[in-house]
Parts: sequence; C-alpha cells; structure tokens
Amino acid sequence: MNKIVLSCCVIPGLLGAQSNRPVVGAAPSFAPPVMRTETVNGLRTTLVPYGTTPTARVELVIRSGRATELPDETGLSQLVADYLLEGTTSRSGLEIARELASLGTVGGSLAITVGSHETVIGGEVLSESVPRLVALVGEIALRPAFDSIPLERLRANLQRRSQVTAPATVAANKVNELLFPHDPADRIPSARTLGSIDRIALRRFHSREYVAARAHLYVAGVFDANAVASAIRAAFAGMPLGTAADLLPSTQPRAVVLDTSPVVHLIDRPNATQTRIHVAFPVVDQNHPDHLVLNQLNVLMGSVQTSRIIANVRERRGYSYNISSRLIRRPGGTTWAIQGDVNREVTSAALREILGELYRVVSEPPSAEELGGFQRFMSGGNIVEMATSRGILEYLRYLELYGEDAPRYLSTLVANVHAVRPADLGRVVRTYIRPERRVIVLVGDAAAIEGELSTWARVVR
Repeated sequence: MNKIVLSCCVIPGLLGAQSNRPVVGAAPSFAPPVMRTETVNGLRTTLVPYGTTPTARVELVIRSGRATELPDETGLSQLVADYLLEGTTSRSGLEIARELASLGTVGGSLAITVGSHETVIGGEVLSESVPRLVALVGEIALRPAFDSIPLERLRANLQRRSQVTAPATVAANKVNELLFPHDPADRIPSARTLGSIDRIALRRFHSREYVAARAHLYVAGVFDANAVASAIRAAFAGMPLGTAADLLPSTQPRAVVLDTSPVVHLIDRPNATQTRIHVAFPVVDQNHPDHLVLNQLNVLMGSVQTSRIIANVRERRGYSYNISSRLIRRPGGTTWAIQGDVNREVTSAALREILGELYRVVSEPPSAEELGGFQRFMSGGNIVEMATSRGILEYLRYLELYGEDAPRYLSTLVANVHAVRPADLGRVVRTYIRPERRVIVLVGDAAAIEGELSTWARVVR
C-alpha cells in the first residue's frame, strides 16, 4: 500500500506574524428600513422596501392561536389553518396549488404556521408576482370553503400530530405544566374534542378570529408599492372588522417551589439509551428591560460553541453532542432553558456539570473581555438575521407581538447590546436563575439512572 508522506516546513516569521492578531473593529450600526404603515379597510398593513434581490415576502399575521381558543375549542386554531389550502368559495385546493405554482412561490406553497398567540400565512415570490400573491392570501384567509369532505382526514392528521412521543417534546410539555399550570397555550386536543369539531365550529372560530382588528399584513422586499397597495385594498375589502384580541398576560416571572435542593422530575422511558435533560427557569418577556440582558446570558452560557455549558459538557466532558441553552419565548410564559440528550450512563454527571455552570456564573461572572466577544458576535448575528425579507419580518412580527416600537428598537439594538455590563448579568442571574425557580425534567430509563440521581437530588416520578 502506497503511503503519502506530507512534509512541512516553518516559514520564518510566520509564527510571529500569527501572534499579531487583527484588532476587532467597532460593531456596525443597523439602520432599519423605511416602513410604510397604514390601515386599509381596518387592516393594519406594513410595506417594507428592502434589499436588491427581485423577490418579496408576503405575510398575513392573525392574532389567533392555541391561547385564544376557548376550553371547548382545543385544536380549532390548527384545524382552521389546515383547512385554508383545501379550497375557497371560488376555487379548489388543486386550483390554489396551480396558482401558487404559476406564481413561482419559493418552496412551491404557502407556509401556514400556528403558534400560541398567532397564525402566520406567508410566502415569497418574484417581485412582479407580489400583487397576485397578496390577492391569493386574502382569498384563502377570508373565504375558506370548509367543505365536509376533508374534515375527517384533517381531524385524523391533527390527532396523530398531537400524540407526543419525542423525548424533547415530552420534556418541554412537562416543564410548561410545572411552570405555567392550566395555560391555555399548552392544551393538547383529545380525540373526543377533535371528534366534536364540525363545520359550524370551524366557521364560528374563523368568523371571530380572522378579522381586521386581529390582523396585520406585511410585505417586505423589492416590489411596486403602489401596485401592492392597490392589491391589498381589493383583496381585503370584505374583511370584517371584528374585535381585537385580549391583552397579553402578565410578564411577571413565576416562582414554583420553595425547596432549593435539586428536584428532578423523571419521566420513565424504559430501555432508552439516552436521557433528555431539560432545565428551565421562568423569566420575563421581550418587553421587559431585563430580557436583553437575559439574551446575553443565554449566549454566554449555551448558544455557541465557546459558550460555557457547551465548552464544558460537550467539548471538555464529551457528555452530549447537542447540549445548548435558549430563550423559549411565549407571551406570559417565557423560559430560559438548557436542553440536550446524553447517554444514560452519564445522566447524573452531566446534570451536575450543568448545574455547576449555573452556580459558577454567579461566583465567576464574565470579564468585560469575555462578554465583549459575545456581544460582537450578537451584534453581527442580529444584522445578518435581518439581511433578508424573511428575517426582517420575523423581527417585526415578534416585536409587534410584545408591543415594542420596532423602528426605535431596531435602530438602537446594536448600541443596547454593547451597553450591557458584567454587573448587569450578575444582577439578572441573582434575580431569575435561582434554585427555587428552577424546574428539572429528565426523560429516560428510570431503572438505569434513578439510583445515582437519588444520591444527591430528590427524584419525583
């Protein structure tokens, strides 16, 4: 077998030159695009001329979701959304699909997503097709046929999707149950509830929720503003005004337990070779001043490869390939969470390392240099995220949901990121990342992991 021998040589002066690292420049500022916002037939509209690529994105946001359902309506928000591409009063689902294909929609269809507090109908097309896409979005949102034929299939599909088995979802649902009991956004439709939904219920929910007072239409990208404005007026002329959605719930954090010793809620998954770890703390929403600092804590602890938890648990210990932290945002129910999968034999050790890093951030706060490096990363990342029409609309939707002034927030975002100091992180950690606010949920093989866990934590099953 032939061997390839690689020789190397040291170029004089090269190592010395490498030690002279370039100086990192100041973070660039971000100037938000000029937005044209007005009300058309009672519908709020925002046009955002943005970028140079000849495409544009259209998104209709309805303030309707799982949290707006009444107790006997669980599943209706998703079922109504699933119906939208099945056909309207003037064309079939097949005809809608052909229209989308003729528009050259990116991905070949509209994306319709349902969250806790909003439903988003969105798609992206070439610039010349934007008025036609606006017309189609208006048609499917305002005039769904709600034919009886798809109902059985759509109910069955939703029932299958509601049968949660993935460990990550099981753990997340348990965390929400513990932190925010009886939150309507966490209700899961049962077979009985879905079976009772008929076309009358669908139409009643649609008539109440899909109204101008609860809607906002966004268009971002390169487009003819006058042609798009004209298409909006025509497409949404018949949209009923309706009533606005209820105000968002309180964003005050919720303490759950008084016991400061580790309490582990263990969900048995017999013979599982891995354990899902989910450690969560209730925190404040986007519209609270501390949220920006929490965002930086998240990056410092577990959002990138050099973050403390990832560097320890994944890189140094090798306990998990996907351990990370994130802010899971939901109005009135935002959490900061550390999540990941570990081999079952290192479950106890991995969890102790995670908790140890949380204690260490109090005793060893980041230096200005360490924090500054993450701040530069965040500033650049925020600007990159807003470089596309999809990205800028995600920011605008998110800020509106929490009542933020989008132009002011975006224009000061970079400066505000760099205004956070290590002392601010210390204060936020002492306020929110406290043992009595913590919830720990594990999904794994109880027979294999409970014994070692019980030597230092109280296990609840």
